[in-house]
Amino acid sequence: TIDYVAGTILPECNKALCTLDTDGVEGKMLEQAVVRGNYIFDYTIATSGQPTRHLRTVFSIQTEEGRGKALITLTAQCLQSKHTAAQETLKAVCDSFKFV
Repeated sequence: TIDYVAGTILPECNKALCTLDTDGVEGKMLEQAVVRGNYIFDYTIATSGQPTRHLRTVFSIQTEEGRGKALITLTAQCLQSKHTAAQETLKAVCDSFKFV
C-alpha cells in the first residue's frame, strides 16, 4: 500500500521516526498520492550540519503478465531554501515519468 511504501522512505531509528535532536537526521512526509498507478511522495530530509533537502519521488511497478517485473524509482530534489523557485520543475519532472 502507499502507506507501507511511505514508511520505508523516511529514516527510522530504533523502530521509530528519527529526530534531528536525538539522531542527527529527520524526515517529514509532506504529501503522498497515487497518480496513474504510481506512488508519489513529497518529503524533506534534514541532517545535522547540512541544509534540509526537499525531495519528490515516484515509485512505479513495471508488470508483465499481471506480475511485478521491475521496481522503478525517480527522485528529484533541491535544497529546501530553493524549493519555492524549484517546486514546479520538480513536479513536472516527476509528472513526466512514464514507461515507453
